Amino acid sequence: MNNNHMNMTRVVSKNIEEIIKSEAVKKALPGVHVWAIQLSINAMVEETWEEEIQQIHLKWNGKSRSEVMSSQGQKPYVDFMKSLGLNIKKQPPSVANLITRGFTKDTIRFPRIHPVVDAVNIAALQTEVSLGVFDAAHVEGNLQLNFSEGGELFQGIGSDKHVELERNLLVLSDQEKVLSLFSVRDSQTQAIHEETKNVWLLGCQVPGVSKDETFKGIEQAVANLQNIGVKYE
Repeated sequence: MNNNHMNMTRVVSKNIEEIIKSEAVKKALPGVHVWAIQLSINAMVEETWEEEIQQIHLKWNGKSRSEVMSSQGQKPYVDFMKSLGLNIKKQPPSVANLITRGFTKDTIRFPRIHPVVDAVNIAALQTEVSLGVFDAAHVEGNLQLNFSEGGELFQGIGSDKHVELERNLLVLSDQEKVLSLFSVRDSQTQAIHEETKNVWLLGCQVPGVSKDETFKGIEQAVANLQNIGVKYE
């Protein structure tokens, strides 16, 4: 690791903050945390991520879905989702879903969404930490990890319609709306687009995943984003 990278890692780690948890989440899920940092987009360059994608494919090609779900990096997220009563066949952890859909077959299927999103998804696949990235302009007030009250409207990325959420789902919200089903799916509302200038980068920690591991995921994402011109200031 060169000195520049070490210095960047120290700066990033020092400025990562924990997202507020509701009292109900603190009481019910003390081992769950969301860590975040803000970054600015001034200019971007194209990046194919070809070498990284090939390395990820080499690791997972030929693996079954059950092997992915029971792997060291993904089992904590799978176990946590199950503990919440979620059906992981319908709502798998986000990273496990990327792996099984894109890297277990001979043909790679890595969805190209936006350079910022692609860089963060690559970091999630490299570190197996659940990461997210939001357009900061569409976040109203403070972020908070809480339980859904039931009836909130939610439009997941890639969906063309809203659904009403059930009660007691673990969600990440701002002062007005649900932004994410924790470690499963983000909302279309704060999706990154061509006009995005500032982003929230987030890492999800669950029991069995350490704070250090989560920070390494965020640090890898920041490094990837810096490679395409996104700046941490």
